[in-house]
Amino acid sequence: MKKQTLLFYALTSLVALTFSAIAFLYETATPHSFYFYSSFFLCILLLLLLFFFQKRHFNKVITMISGKIEKDWLQGLFNNFPMAMLVVNNQANILTANSKACDYFKLDIEQFKKLSVEALISPKASQFFIDSINKGDKTPLWRDEFKIEGDNKEYKWLAINVSTIPLTAKSDGIWSMTMEDVTAKRILKEKLDLIRTEQSLILDHTGVGLALVIDKHIVRANNALGRLLDSYSSAMINKPLNKIIDNRNSSFNFLETVLVELEDNDSYQAEVLLYREDESSFWCRIKAKPANLEDLNKGIILSFEDATKQRNRDANLHQAAVVFEASSDAIMILDADGLIKIVNSSFNNMTGFSETDILGKSPRLLRATREDERRYDAMWSTVLKHGQWRGELWRRKKSGETYPEWASITAVKDNLDNVLEYVFIGSDMSERKYAEDRILHQANYDQLTNLPNRNLFMDRLHQSLQRVQREGTVLALLFIDLDRFKNINDSLGHSAGDKLLIEVSKIMKNTVRDSDTIARFGGDEFAVILSPIYGPKNASRVASSLLESLKTPINIDGYEAIIGASIGISMYPADGTSDEDLVKNADTAMYRAKESGRNNYQFFTEEMQQAAKDRLVMEIDLRQAIERQELRLVFQPQIEVSTGLLSGAEVLVRWQCRNKGMISPSDFIYLAEDTGLIVPIGEWVLKHACLQHKRWKNAGVAPPYLAINVSGRQFKMEGFSESVLKIVNESDLSTRDVELELTESFLMDDQEFAIDTLNELKEMGFMLSIDDFGTGYSSLSYLKKFPIDRLKIDRSFIQDLETNKEDYAIVRAIIDLAHTLNIVVIAEGVEEEGQRKVLEELKCDIIQGYYYSKPLDGAAFTLYLKQYLQQQE
Repeated sequence: MKKQTLLFYALTSLVALTFSAIAFLYETATPHSFYFYSSFFLCILLLLLLFFFQKRHFNKVITMISGKIEKDWLQGLFNNFPMAMLVVNNQANILTANSKACDYFKLDIEQFKKLSVEALISPKASQFFIDSINKGDKTPLWRDEFKIEGDNKEYKWLAINVSTIPLTAKSDGIWSMTMEDVTAKRILKEKLDLIRTEQSLILDHTGVGLALVIDKHIVRANNALGRLLDSYSSAMINKPLNKIIDNRNSSFNFLETVLVELEDNDSYQAEVLLYREDESSFWCRIKAKPANLEDLNKGIILSFEDATKQRNRDANLHQAAVVFEASSDAIMILDADGLIKIVNSSFNNMTGFSETDILGKSPRLLRATREDERRYDAMWSTVLKHGQWRGELWRRKKSGETYPEWASITAVKDNLDNVLEYVFIGSDMSERKYAEDRILHQANYDQLTNLPNRNLFMDRLHQSLQRVQREGTVLALLFIDLDRFKNINDSLGHSAGDKLLIEVSKIMKNTVRDSDTIARFGGDEFAVILSPIYGPKNASRVASSLLESLKTPINIDGYEAIIGASIGISMYPADGTSDEDLVKNADTAMYRAKESGRNNYQFFTEEMQQAAKDRLVMEIDLRQAIERQELRLVFQPQIEVSTGLLSGAEVLVRWQCRNKGMISPSDFIYLAEDTGLIVPIGEWVLKHACLQHKRWKNAGVAPPYLAINVSGRQFKMEGFSESVLKIVNESDLSTRDVELELTESFLMDDQEFAIDTLNELKEMGFMLSIDDFGTGYSSLSYLKKFPIDRLKIDRSFIQDLETNKEDYAIVRAIIDLAHTLNIVVIAEGVEEEGQRKVLEELKCDIIQGYYYSKPLDGAAFTLYLKQYLQQQE
């Protein structure tokens, strides 16, 4: 620098001397001489050299001054940089640091120069720096954040920027490193990341589908929305919203509606039918809110909830409300304290209480005075313990009227088993009670006489036996069967018979004590329980009183009916200790009373018990007799009175018992009737009689017809006419070969049915005959209604025909009436010539009895027929 200055000064001096020489020459020398021009050019040359030198020196001076200014400026900029800055070389050693770095790390520049990036920050930062610059990239290398330990063992985060911008012209390989403490930002970022993670977890695991819609497209959706639509949330991103909300059956545009509604409102809600990918649909409740209240363009937040269950619940609630109000039962809703908070209209109608009268009050207000307080408390105790109660209560209406109610109370509880409310449902049982009482009465009482029936009687007998067993007292059971009731019932009709039974029941009730039980067993049978009683004498006294009372004539529709009774008596404990034994033994004694001439009473005896056993044995034998072919047919001829010719023959049955020999019909027919065995027996008789008649026809000795008896049970069986016709046809006989005999009594039981069946048989060609005619006096009036061919006068009128004027008059009246109606008359039981003569005088048509022949078995009657035919020849 000094040399340059001295040279500058020397040249300046030389130029000055030159200019002085030129001036001298110009004054002394000749102008334009050689010396003048030489000096002039030399001076110009020196001036040019001086100018060049001076310019170059000036530039250097300017450069030097500018460099100093720039250095100072950069140094100031470096020191005043708002972040800590280091200058490092390629080996990551620190060359210098600015004041911010000194303040942050609490080090001076000399201390920095002794450190490296590794020592100051971390080995990881140093190594990463070295690896990065070794790549040869001269652009800004990297930016990263490093965790360092502070003074108080607290960690800090530094954000470091490394740049290749040189600090001087010769600073290649020197790097600037700026550092910023981002601990607070890092903590805030971690908190925000945590919040975002939590929000993401919440949004993705919530049951509510969420979506952010911007510019009509879904830009974000949570997993719940994907599950709701049976899709993936990622698959919905960037999809148009209308692709999700596809109202294929409606013109309703959800998004347009949302945009319009959100212009004036903070939110909008609608239920829309959405479709999943599998084409299944569901009702979805969608709520829309703007992401920014000031600008809808910043997005709309949509929430999606499956509304199907809620809709179903709403529908169920609506149905429940309709049922609640439309129910015919009275319904009360009580709060947790048991006070009434809701009632339906049926409650108002049933009780007469309005809502104003009843709401907020205890249901005890409805309690009837006859209801036990303890029962009411027990009811609530059950509800509190078990959650429900059902039973019968007595209620009081607003008018004060009481009524029975079938009630149920149910406690409604939450998940913690706390009672929320009570539901009380009640139905008026008045009509039901009345109906139940009627049904119970009908089940236990005779509808005609209003007396206990067999069912109730047996129950009371059982209770009475338990009582007398405890008390050690005596009980009597009376079994009563009315005498001649059937005759009156048949003669005057069922209506008259019913009236007679009613009057008889009144007589009996007035005869026995109120503490005694009298019942109608059925038909004309009654039973009485006498309890307590001292012994057989008391029972005899009551039985005698009953018989005496029943002797009094009873007026039935102007007809004086005289009726009696047969009474059987069994005693506890002498005749049995069970209700079955007492009833059975009393019934046995009653039959003995009938056999003893009726209108009397009989006590049960061991002899009767033996007779009952014998009867049971006979019943068993009779059942087996049909299977063993022990029944036999016998035939009794019927003779025309006027000619003495054979008119026909009646078929009778006998029982050839293997144990007891021949048994008369009078000993087993009644048993067959009682047990129902008469039906198979009657069918067997009809079939074998027809077969026998066919054999006689084939032999040429057949009588004109066979009269076959038909029992009442047979006659009343469904399809009886067809079954008889079938048997006759299978025997290859004509219906004119058979006469059916029917007893008068069962024809009178149901005249309309009898007339219909008789007409049916008549149309088939059968001859019809009424047997035992005359036992029902008023039956004469029905003769003209029955399509009969013959009637048989009962043997009871023939027996004393010659000596008894009444019998004579009756027989004559029967014959005259029958002839008037063109009916043939047969007299059975004729045994004497005198009887025959009287019948001949009275114009009786046919006679049957021992006078002509006793009943004959098949072989004997075959011989009889052959002899008869020989006589006719």
